[in-house]
Amino acid sequence: MRWIPANYFNYHSGLNREKTFLAVLPCMDITDATSLADFIGQLRNLLTAIQLGEYLSVSPKTVFQWSKQGRVPVIRMGSALRFDPKAIAAWLRARSTAI
Repeated sequence: MRWIPANYFNYHSGLNREKTFLAVLPCMDITDATSLADFIGQLRNLLTAIQLGEYLSVSPKTVFQWSKQGRVPVIRMGSALRFDPKAIAAWLRARSTAI
């Protein structure tokens, strides 16, 4: 497994200095997986809302809203939310439709 940069958040402070925050996603060989659900199911670590949003191509705000509404399986650790890759994979498979 290797690590790749995923998301860059830039903002300007009052001193006009740019600060960059970097979120890192584990990158696996997608050729081993036949679907996004299979790919996510192969991950070993819990995912953050930012990471899950990157994989699903939605904003972290959307992931937080879905978790608040109970639409996505979530693990609450104090005030932090984490997402089990195997539960997310099962959730995706249950919502996928065959073409």
